[in-house]
Amino acid sequence: MKKSDCFFVVIFFLIVVSCKKNDIENGLVAPPVPVTESPYDDPVWHPSGNIIGFNHVPIQEISYSNGKQYFWKFNRDSTGFWLINSDGTNMRRVLPYRLNTPAWSPDGKWIAFSNNARQICIMPFDGEKFDTTAIQEISDRGRNFFPVWSPDEKNIAFVQSNCSEVIPCGIWIYSFETPKKDFLVLGTNPAWDKQSCDLFYFNSLFTNGKIIEVDIFKYIIEEKTSTFVTKLLFPYLNNRFLQSSPDGAYLSFISIMENGDGMQLFRMSTNGSNLTKFTSDGCASYSWSPDGEKVVYVNFNDRYIDRTAVINEKTPRE
Repeated sequence: MKKSDCFFVVIFFLIVVSCKKNDIENGLVAPPVPVTESPYDDPVWHPSGNIIGFNHVPIQEISYSNGKQYFWKFNRDSTGFWLINSDGTNMRRVLPYRLNTPAWSPDGKWIAFSNNARQICIMPFDGEKFDTTAIQEISDRGRNFFPVWSPDEKNIAFVQSNCSEVIPCGIWIYSFETPKKDFLVLGTNPAWDKQSCDLFYFNSLFTNGKIIEVDIFKYIIEEKTSTFVTKLLFPYLNNRFLQSSPDGAYLSFISIMENGDGMQLFRMSTNGSNLTKFTSDGCASYSWSPDGEKVVYVNFNDRYIDRTAVINEKTPRE
């Protein structure tokens, strides 16, 4: 199999939530409407390739009406960060709380995440469990998300989304050698170039408060300058989760291709060419396998719910 071939591991199929049938019939509440809360999110493949971490709140009860699902009851007491073997076995909760936008260090011994206070933290991991007594907070102001480790593990880039005169919005970098954090550039969703240790990122162009264009740039760390890579013209909107493939040959992201299509997964070469759409049934978040041959992603489907451990589906060749 060529490295350009990509396989997807489909872990989660999700559906909609609403209200109880008796209350609807008695006119006490409005009819069922879709909501976006997901039982699963933020899957992140461990560098060993053996386990996948994710946030999860189990479904306790499912109600049906006329053969169609319309109500979920969640088991909130089991909310947390979970692990599952990459073959779909041994799904277990390892933390009693969520890790927002988590990211493993390249050696797999740490995980970075945004905590409930919206600060970036790192926590040790021994391959089986986390050391919650050794959590370190590396940001201290604003609202911070999407931490990503540099390939040499010397830095973590992250997004600051709470703008002020003191704290500019955009991409920041934390250096473990200094240690200190510095503002880099206005943008979102940083992704490290595996070959140069520079950063790819999104930058949006607005007119009258509306996004009319999203560009991808590369920030050159040593030169402290940005170079243009490509533009994503309308209707490629609401772009998220920019990632670099493990071999550094590709960039991937999720985006709304057109109205009614929903968020889907895309991939392109790092020079902006060969844009390819890889999903058609929804993608809310995803993570590459360490060998670059698979992607685990959260999939939405409005007709049924299922969770299949592993489905290998070969995607089209370039």
